[in-house]
Amino acid sequence: MSRNLKKRVTVCKELIGLCDILSIDISQRNNSLTKLLGDGRFQSLDFLNSEMLKQRMKINSPLSAEDNELVSDFIYSLGKSDSNSQLKLIETFRKSIEQSKRKYEVDYSENSRLYLAFGLFGGVVFSLIII
Repeated sequence: MSRNLKKRVTVCKELIGLCDILSIDISQRNNSLTKLLGDGRFQSLDFLNSEMLKQRMKINSPLSAEDNELVSDFIYSLGKSDSNSQLKLIETFRKSIEQSKRKYEVDYSENSRLYLAFGLFGGVVFSLIII
């Protein structure tokens, strides 16, 4: 469970990085999301693909269902409007993902110690039962 929380934070960090790169690419009119997704730079974003640009698809990522829908809508909407609108869309999405990242970081910091304690306690109980 702790690993899943850490994975959520990692995915959010990579989505924020993707937004930064997309903003630069769109500003320079050099935007190719398929190349960005295919170059291996974003290892935790392996759930994204170029088909998501063509049709709205549900994604299966470590994020919450609400964040998965947000990411899916964002990827689908890329390239369907003018540059200024896309930059605003990217910035809005980035702010939303930053909020989710902060929430996941708080969950991770609060719950990781709890999960570790439960794991150790469970291991001790299991060892006592076996002995």
